[in-house]
Amino acid sequence: MGAYGSMLILSYSGGLNQPAQAQTPQPTMGLGASLGLGSLSQSTSQQQTVPGVRIDLSNLKGTTRFSDLQENLQKTIEDIDKFILNQIRHQEELQSFMPGHGDMLENVPDDVKFVTRKYEGARSALESDAHAIEAARSLVNQDADHARLSFRAIDNLKLPQQYHTPNLWAPRQQSAGTANAETDGQDLVGFFSKTADEMGEQLRRYEKNLTEIETHLHGVQDGLVEQLQKAMATKNGATSATDEKIQELVAVLRDFEQGILKVAGEVGSAREGMTRLQLGEFVGNDNRGTGIY
Repeated sequence: MGAYGSMLILSYSGGLNQPAQAQTPQPTMGLGASLGLGSLSQSTSQQQTVPGVRIDLSNLKGTTRFSDLQENLQKTIEDIDKFILNQIRHQEELQSFMPGHGDMLENVPDDVKFVTRKYEGARSALESDAHAIEAARSLVNQDADHARLSFRAIDNLKLPQQYHTPNLWAPRQQSAGTANAETDGQDLVGFFSKTADEMGEQLRRYEKNLTEIETHLHGVQDGLVEQLQKAMATKNGATSATDEKIQELVAVLRDFEQGILKVAGEVGSAREGMTRLQLGEFVGNDNRGTGIY
């Protein structure tokens, strides 16, 4: 066959002796190219298909297969894929949830107005309570001073005449700038004078309220008499609506009567207390908070 035939047989036999996974189709380049580049093509193909070699991020290309990547890169890509799927699922859930949520959001302005009204009411109530607590604290301090003075006077009266504190019942002349709780707690005449003035002012308020109630009550009585006269003048008798109005007027009149009796009792008690005070009788405890102990 000659030298040319021997070289062709060797080249073909060398190709058959390679592993099956290393055989890749070679492009047809003519007889000379087969003879001259056969061994070089086989060595290059063997280097590219070495098992166990994975591609890292620096050698990543657009044509690289997923199975050829390193395990950490495969895991990262899988995590990204799962995250994208989860986001798609969340987006679908939000799309199904938004219509009903929009209906609920329409009620938010009304709820805000309701809560605002409740907040304003609660704040006003707290402010009123704070003022009431401050007034009660002032009243308690004043009552404590009055109690201290009363106990001092009682202890002084329990002693024999020669051990009485001198000038305890004498009025003390002092200017408004130098007056304080301590000096007020030692001046019995000033204490009782101030208490008498307070009771007189309270009595005048009761009398004014009583006059206003009596005036209003006369108006209610006139209205009631007029309604009764109209009912009596009706030819066919009183209707059910008229009966209800009369019952309402009677109930209002009864409430006013009870209120008048209550106020009259308080006014009478105040007058009795004023009379006893003017006569010199000391009252140990006054339930109306007038400061007498």
